[in-house]
Amino acid sequence: MVLYDMEGVANPPKYPVRVVLNNKTLSIFGAENIESVYKSFDLSSLVLKKYDQPGQNQNECFNLVDQKDYKHKQTICVFPASVEEHQSLEQARDQWIKDIHVFRDKCWEKPQFKHLEQDPSVQYKLLAIQREEQQKAVEEIEKHDAEGRNQAMEA
Repeated sequence: MVLYDMEGVANPPKYPVRVVLNNKTLSIFGAENIESVYKSFDLSSLVLKKYDQPGQNQNECFNLVDQKDYKHKQTICVFPASVEEHQSLEQARDQWIKDIHVFRDKCWEKPQFKHLEQDPSVQYKLLAIQREEQQKAVEEIEKHDAEGRNQAMEA
């Protein structure tokens, strides 16, 4: 990611940063060490917004905003060198936003288990298997009966 700072400046500088998610925060680091933390946001109050300033960065940036303190915000942008070949900057940005949402909102949900018997597609498959097994059993009985008749006729 790239830090996009200095609101109101026509072409503000961009700084490479590391964005780290943990179970409580999203933190922005200027280097690899913990002391280089630039800003940190509590995930429970973090709001993600697409970058709304007109200009060249609209498709590659998004805003991090603390809903408890709207002054605590930061614009970050996708680092072009980190984008996969088949992705645009906008797609990479949207993937970041989605990943943060999923991590924050979905990772802590308890899994929903379905009973297979309640799934209509599974019921259909089970019924098809039962019919197939019944058909095989009928064919076995008919084959056995036919062999029995042949033996009786030979005797």
